[in-house]
Amino acid sequence: MKVCKVEGCGGETGRRGGKKHGARGWCEKHYQRWQKHGDPMTTLQREPGMMLAEFCEWARGKMTRWFYGCELWTGAKTASGYGGVLFAGRNRGVHTLIAEHYHGPAPDGRPFACHICGNKSCINPAHIYWGSPRDNTNDHLCASPPRERDALGRFT
Repeated sequence: MKVCKVEGCGGETGRRGGKKHGARGWCEKHYQRWQKHGDPMTTLQREPGMMLAEFCEWARGKMTRWFYGCELWTGAKTASGYGGVLFAGRNRGVHTLIAEHYHGPAPDGRPFACHICGNKSCINPAHIYWGSPRDNTNDHLCASPPRERDALGRFT
């Protein structure tokens, strides 16, 4: 087996069907980093034990600007498209952590960190607010493109 070209890695390359990739002479890990971030050395690891304020500063450094003022999370995302991170031993939404830091803890009756922009990966504090389940649903419906119905009334 060949060894990954990234200095100090030592990962194996060469097998296409399994986990070993081999393209560009890199192991699977470095190849995926290159595909996602354009650089095989990029990592979005945060330091363990980071406090909320430190995390928010770190998180806002890991985003890209987008139109309409959105700041997009470029790290890991949940299956539903929200930014996700392991924080204080729990999987948390990045937008929820941003809301806690910039707007305080969730008030009673308003447990959802809602996006006024409708962009699930946005972490701009000006676009996130604490809302009720109804607010969250309304934001989602307003941000979603209208869908057509077929002859039986089903969404297409």
